[in-house]
Amino acid sequence: MKNYRLIICFLILVGSGNLWAQELTEEQKKARDEQTKMATFAVNHAMKVYQTARSLNDVSAAKEALLDILVEVPQNDSIVFELGTLYFQLQMYQSSAVCAAEVLKKNPDNVGAIELAAVSYENLGAEQRALDNYEKLFLKTDDFNALYKASLFQYNLGRYKEADTNIDILLARKESDEIQFPIMTTSNEQKDYPIKALLYNIKGLIKVEQGNNAEAKVNFQKALEIAPDFAAAKEYLESTGN
Repeated sequence: MKNYRLIICFLILVGSGNLWAQELTEEQKKARDEQTKMATFAVNHAMKVYQTARSLNDVSAAKEALLDILVEVPQNDSIVFELGTLYFQLQMYQSSAVCAAEVLKKNPDNVGAIELAAVSYENLGAEQRALDNYEKLFLKTDDFNALYKASLFQYNLGRYKEADTNIDILLARKESDEIQFPIMTTSNEQKDYPIKALLYNIKGLIKVEQGNNAEAKVNFQKALEIAPDFAAAKEYLESTGN
C-alpha cells in the first residue's frame, strides 16, 4: 500500500466531471455545483473511513469504504487495484482476480496487477491463468519466485521440457543457495532448507515423468545431499529403485 496517496487524485476526479460541459442555465449550474459538493463530501467521508479502517487493520471496513469511493470515482485504476489487494487479504480471490483483470485491460504492463492476478488465480486453482501471469511477471521483473512458481505450474500442467529448462535457470542463480523454504523432516517437523533442495526434487520428478529414472535418482540424491531429512525426496528416491 502507498499510504493513501490516492486522496488527491480522488478529489480532482470528483471535481472535474463537468469541465467540458456546454453552457448551462443558472439553475443547472446550481444543481451541478450541489451534485459536485455532495460527491466531494461523499469521497472525503469515505476516505476518512478508509484511513481509519487501515490504521485499525480493519480490512473489511477499508474495502467497503473503497467501494463507496469507486461509486463516485468509477474506472480509476488506483482505486480498483487497491480494492483488489483488499479482496485478496480477505481471501476473496475471485474478486481480487477481477480487479486485477480490470486494471490490466487499461494497462497490460502494470506489474502490481500482474502479480495480483497470478496469486489470485493460484489460490482459485486456475493453474493455466496463474502460469500465464507468473510468466509475464518473470519477463518484466526477472523475479526468482515468479519463475519458480511458473516452473511448478508448468510441471503440474505436463509442460515438462519448459519446467526442466526453468529449473536449470533457477539452480544457476545465487538465490537458490540463499532462499530458505520450509520442508517437513522425517521426524514430522518443519525445518528450513535452501530452496535448491526443492528444485532438485522437482527436477527429479520431471525426469520420472519423462521416463528417465537414472537422472531422476541423481536429482533426488542431490536434494538429499542438501537436506538429508527431506522426506519427500527420500521417498521418491526409493520409488525409483535405489
